[in-house]
Amino acid sequence: MNSNNGGFWSYFWGWMTGLLSTLSFQDVIFAAGALFTAVITVLTYLSNARKNAALAAAEIERNRIIGDWVASQNGRSATPSAVEILGHAAGGQHEQD
Repeated sequence: MNSNNGGFWSYFWGWMTGLLSTLSFQDVIFAAGALFTAVITVLTYLSNARKNAALAAAEIERNRIIGDWVASQNGRSATPSAVEILGHAAGGQHEQD
């Protein structure tokens, strides 16, 4: 007879066998489904967090580019307004005529 202790794995498999023997097949399938659902939920959350971070970074870059452009337009002469351009194209009077 072997009297030495099997260590952690002996106790682990003993506990697992005892636990699983108290559950029905339906309980085991339910637990597996719940675990699968939890994994999918966490992965979806992480994926959306990465996507939202990328969108926020793109929006910050877009705002920086627009801000740089607006700053570069300060001091330039104003471009003609759309009404002046349309009036000139339609044959109406223009300031320079």
